[in-house]
Formats: sequence, structure tokens, C-alpha cells
Amino acid sequence: MTFQSEKSLSVAITLWGAGLLLIGLSVVIYAQSRISPPESAGEHIVALVTGVLCTLFGLTVILSWFTTRYVLEDNQLIVYAFLWRKRVSFDQIESITQTNTLLSGPALSIKHRLIILHKKGTYTVISPVNQEKFTGLIQEKAPHIRVDS
Repeated sequence: MTFQSEKSLSVAITLWGAGLLLIGLSVVIYAQSRISPPESAGEHIVALVTGVLCTLFGLTVILSWFTTRYVLEDNQLIVYAFLWRKRVSFDQIESITQTNTLLSGPALSIKHRLIILHKKGTYTVISPVNQEKFTGLIQEKAPHIRVDS
């Protein structure tokens, strides 16, 4: 079953702002290179590469807004965010706790987050829509996982 990420206004402003800023920067770099052309081929290449990288990073940030989701399969959780994918076997999950942490993770909400603690000491922060249904399905599939409110 697939759960979309819950989205908050503060994360929207941050992601969209950063993405649009990077794309805007690439436009400024392009315009500057047209107004006063680089004096050497090296300057031209640096401007071109910088502009392309800013555009790609900006698009990646914006597209993550539309593609962040969590898929529960029979024995694992798969977390998607644009081109990034993380598989977490239910056997490796120790607990799931509601949190308001600002730790980084594929979560598009600040107030409604879950932190998944792995047995190996790592964690994954997510923010699925309908957290009760999400954690209930995980407990059905893997009763050993402790869920704290």
C-alpha cells in the first residue's frame, strides 16, 4: 500500500524557494554570459556547468515535492523521494515513534513526522498521510515493531 508524504507550508516554502532560487540563479548566469560574453573558453565552460548544475539541483528539489511517498510491502518499507529510494526490511526496524524532530529525512511535514529506529542504530524520518493507518499496517505485518505515540 502506498502512502503519500504529508506536506506542510513551511517545508513547501523552503523546498520551492530553494528550487526556484537555484533555477533563477542559472537564468542569471545565462543572461550574464549573453550580456558580457566570457573572455576565455574556461570562463564559458565554468558558467555553462554552473548554470546546468543549478538547474538540475533546482529541479531535483522541486520534483521531490511531487514524488515523496512510502510503500508498504509484505516484508519491507520502501521510501521514495524523486530518484532516491531506500528499502527498510521490517526485520531491521526496532521502533516507530511520533516526533517533531527537524532531523533530515524524506518527510515533507514538520509537525507530523515518524522516526523509524533501525536495529543497527540508524534512523529514517518520514511523514506519511494517515499515520494511524500506516503504523497499524506495519504492526499487522510485523508485530515485533514497537509503535509509540
